[in-house]
Amino acid sequence: MIEASAPGKAILLGEHAVVYDQPALAVPLPDLRTLVSIQQLASDRASIYIEAIDLDQSFWLHERDDRDPLACATRLALTAATSSHPQSLQIQIRSSIPIAAGLGSGAATSVAIIRAIAAYFDISLADQSISDMAFQVEKLHHGTPSGIDNTVISFEKPLYFQQEKHCQTFVLGKDLQLVLGHCGVTSQTGDVVAGVRKRWQAEPMTYDALFKEVGDLVDQAYRALIEGKLQALGELMNANHSLLQSMAVSQPELDALVESARDAGALGAKLTGAGAGGFMIALVEPSSAGTVLKALVEAGAQHAFTTKVST
Repeated sequence: MIEASAPGKAILLGEHAVVYDQPALAVPLPDLRTLVSIQQLASDRASIYIEAIDLDQSFWLHERDDRDPLACATRLALTAATSSHPQSLQIQIRSSIPIAAGLGSGAATSVAIIRAIAAYFDISLADQSISDMAFQVEKLHHGTPSGIDNTVISFEKPLYFQQEKHCQTFVLGKDLQLVLGHCGVTSQTGDVVAGVRKRWQAEPMTYDALFKEVGDLVDQAYRALIEGKLQALGELMNANHSLLQSMAVSQPELDALVESARDAGALGAKLTGAGAGGFMIALVEPSSAGTVLKALVEAGAQHAFTTKVST
C-alpha cells in the first residue's frame, strides 16, 4: 500500500481581494490533513475504484467524467505518472479537514491524490506541477479561484501570493499559535465569490478601493510575519476583518466569534476563507490559547481547535 497526504490551509489576510490582483497571505495547517492510500485490486480487468470515506462516495473511475473533482484529479495524476494505467487499483480518501469550511479541503484532496498516484508509480513531481494540476480541479470547485489554496497546500510553507504576478514562500519570524472556530453556518466558496463579483460590477470604484486597502494590509502583515511582530499582525488581521465586513462577506455568527476571541485576549481575529459562514481564525499567545478556545466554544462555535504553524 502507498500513502500520501496534504494539509489544510488558512488565509491570514487577503481573501476576495486576491481575486482582483491584490496579494494575500496563507499558511498550511499541518495538523489537519487529507490522507490517500492506494493498493492493487485483485481483478481481471484494468479498473480504478475510488472511495471517499468522508464524502460518503464510492465509484469506479470510468463511471465519472472530468466534471467530478475526484475523477478529474485522478486522471490528471495518471496522465502525468504513466501513459497507461493497466492495473486495477483502489484509491481510498480520508480527511480530518472540515468540508466547505474555508480550510482548503478540496485542494488538499486533489494534492493528496496526485501525490499518492505519483508515489505509486514511483515518479517525482515538482511542487509547482502538483499545484498546477490541483488548480485545474479547483476550477471545478470554485469557478474562478485565485490559485492560493492549491499553491500553499502543495508547497506546505507560508505563502505570499499575488495571482499571476508574485508567489513567494517564506520563513516565519516566530511560530504562530492559532485558534479556529466554526460558526455553525456552511457556505459555498463559488457562491460567495460570485456575490462579491456582482457587487464589484455594480460598484467598481467602491470595491476597488476596498481591495486596495486589503492589499496594503497584506504587505504590512508580510513584513510583520517575517520580523515576528505578532502584535502588529493581530491588529492588521482585525483591520482586514472590518474590510471583509464592508464587502458583505461576513455574517452575525462569524462576527460574534471574532468578537469573543478578541475579548478573550486574542491578538487579532477575523474570518478566514470565503466567509458567509465557515471558520474564523484568531492569533493568540500560547499562554492564552486555552482561554480563547473556551470563549469560542461558549460563544457557540461548533468546531473549535488550536494549532501551531512553526518557523
